[in-house]
Amino acid sequence: MDKTLSNGLFTHRNEIKDAPTLLGRPRAFDADVALEHAMRVFWAQGYESAALSDLTRAMQINRPSLYAAFNKEQLFRKVLSSV
Repeated sequence: MDKTLSNGLFTHRNEIKDAPTLLGRPRAFDADVALEHAMRVFWAQGYESAALSDLTRAMQINRPSLYAAFNKEQLFRKVLSSV
C-alpha cells in the first residue's frame, strides 16, 4: 500500500484528488488591503527598488505568506491590474 501522508488523512495517492479542501490553509490576510499597501510601495519606490522586506512590512504579512500568494512580479502585475 502506497502511503502518501503520514498523518492518517490519506492512505492512497489517488485519494488526494477527492479531498482538495483538506490541503493548504486559507489566507490569514485580506488580499485587497494587502494589494493596496503593495501598490503604495511600488508607487513610491518603483518595481526595482521595492524590496520584499518593504512589501511584506507594508502589507503586514510575512515572507512565506507573500510567496504563497505571489512572487514579486506577480504581485506587481496584480497591483497594476487592480488600478
